[in-house]
Amino acid sequence: MTVHDITTNTIVTGADGLDLNSGDSLFVLSGIQLAGLGSGTYYGVDSSAGDISATIDGSVTGQYAGIQLDAGSDTILIGAEGSVTGLTNNGISIAAGGNTITNNGEIDAVGDGIAISGSANTEDNQIVNHGDIVGTFAAVVVSGGQNIVTNTGSFSAGQDALVLTESGADGLERGKGREILPSQQNRGKTKRNEIPACSMRPLEGERILAPPLIFEKACHI
Repeated sequence: MTVHDITTNTIVTGADGLDLNSGDSLFVLSGIQLAGLGSGTYYGVDSSAGDISATIDGSVTGQYAGIQLDAGSDTILIGAEGSVTGLTNNGISIAAGGNTITNNGEIDAVGDGIAISGSANTEDNQIVNHGDIVGTFAAVVVSGGQNIVTNTGSFSAGQDALVLTESGADGLERGKGREILPSQQNRGKTKRNEIPACSMRPLEGERILAPPLIFEKACHI
């Protein structure tokens, strides 16, 4: 269990920006860059273990994915001036469940903005977005567990803005495709290709489709 304080620009070529072990904590200060670049599969932050805590107030960039974690029970907080970027794949990739991701800044990816998937992803995940999440394919993809996504920022995607595939979900049916109906006080304000931001626990296999689709308004369904 090591605390990694990144206080100076750390740009690594031909390797990951930083490799973490189980229980490690990471702090990237505002205005500081942490990057793993090159012609291979390199990550800004990489770990084969879980129970990782990362606070990103600066920027994390990976030639492949920005943050790659192979185990779950992780906590990621991106500050208002923070960013995570995947130059050729996902912004944040986690291969197991039990994670909490809070974004107040920006996640940008050529693949999916956030992707939590894999056979080990059986625990619940929570994603809270007050910033911007951009993915060439999807903004957020989560499979397994009973997942909660709360959005008061924006999701933008070339294909699916939000894809949640759950096992044993206990939620309400939402409008699939172009619209989700808002609450009574917001009713009538939702336009085609605009989905109000909500805290939601969708049904198994629910997909919210783009392209491109931006969540803008907060609401409660």
